[in-house]
Amino acid sequence: MSSVFISYRRQTAAGEARALFNDLVARLGKNAVFMDVDSISLGRDFRNELQKTLAACDLMLVLIDKDWAAAKDERGQTRLENAGDFVRMEIEAALKRDIVVTPVLVKGAQMPAAKELPPEISDLVYRNAFELSHGRWESDVREMIRRLNLDVPERGEQVETDRSALLEKRPAKIPPVPNTPWLIGIPVAIAAALGLGYAAFTQLSKPGPNPVSTPCDLTGAWIDSGAAYSLKQTGTSVEFRYDTPAVDHYGSGIYEKEGRRIVLNLTRALKSNGCRLNGTSTIDIVSCSELRSTTRWDAGCDLPQGVSASGTSRRAQ
Repeated sequence: MSSVFISYRRQTAAGEARALFNDLVARLGKNAVFMDVDSISLGRDFRNELQKTLAACDLMLVLIDKDWAAAKDERGQTRLENAGDFVRMEIEAALKRDIVVTPVLVKGAQMPAAKELPPEISDLVYRNAFELSHGRWESDVREMIRRLNLDVPERGEQVETDRSALLEKRPAKIPPVPNTPWLIGIPVAIAAALGLGYAAFTQLSKPGPNPVSTPCDLTGAWIDSGAAYSLKQTGTSVEFRYDTPAVDHYGSGIYEKEGRRIVLNLTRALKSNGCRLNGTSTIDIVSCSELRSTTRWDAGCDLPQGVSASGTSRRAQ
């Protein structure tokens, strides 16, 4: 059984990473797929866990969206230019081990040019990439699994691997992890006062848990506190957009709680200087015409203290 490491940046592709993780777990078993939030227990030193898993995994999937190479930190610096950036370190370690490293293109992204990447990970552009599209998510995931020669259990069979055995594999040398905060785990969201956006990615229906069903089509215009935003839903995938002359809002999320709740990862970008704020939002679907949300923002940009707020959205008439 192969062990899979999902490398992604929450700032830009948390929804896609979660959907892919769920799909792979349904086929390979939870202990065969590593994703930072689910695979590191509370209270554990994530630096040590990351080192062990990077030294033992069989292949890495690097999720790349349109903003991946240009993503900036809270100081406005490109994250990949920081030698201590965890996404960069993950990729560098995998390339040095010469394991299978597959760029996974999402949201219509294209592979960045080698000159856009630090020399330590520029070889990533020469690895064959695979595209996952919203409209063909299920079939694309199945095809990717086939091409990667991953073990797929028969219908109803649950495959579990021994994680302790995985971590006991002989470790390879990887770049040291600095004693700094883990920047890969920054969530993304939008202010509740301006409305909430979200995208749900389809869970594969077999084997494993039943897929989440959606109660209604949320496509269209919505109003929250007088501000109008738009949602576009394709199956269980929903995208959000709200644009003003000064600020751009966008993002995606996934359905939970049997299709009655959506967890969002969104971004609010200031057009004047490109500064971005991140946070998380949870939306409860009251009805097909009413949504209730709670949003928490990180501090930064024009919100130095951060913010937490609740709101109600209704369909525009």
